Amino acid sequence: MISSLHDLRSWSKLLAEGSLLSAETQAARLRTQPLNPGQPVQYGLAIADIGGFWGHNGGIAGYNTMMLHATDIDATIVTASNLSGPTDGAADTIALQVLKEFYPERLTH
Repeated sequence: MISSLHDLRSWSKLLAEGSLLSAETQAARLRTQPLNPGQPVQYGLAIADIGGFWGHNGGIAGYNTMMLHATDIDATIVTASNLSGPTDGAADTIALQVLKEFYPERLTH
């Protein structure tokens, strides 16, 4: 799949709002569980919740993206990187840093 940051911004909002799914499917997707104790990340059915920002990452070897959208404040964060590591990608780290900088209150647990 080929995409741009603009495409991911649009997709992120649709993903978070669930506007392409039935209400029942969206409700099931948003039932989350903590990924790691003490961390702000919860995970549902193919969607993550990080302080009310909903989205997902993706990538291939050497390249990754992260897209997040908070429906309550209509804010979107999309990051892309051509650097990835064995357990996560740089885009994930960058997105988390953006959240910490601009929305620190959402990362308290």
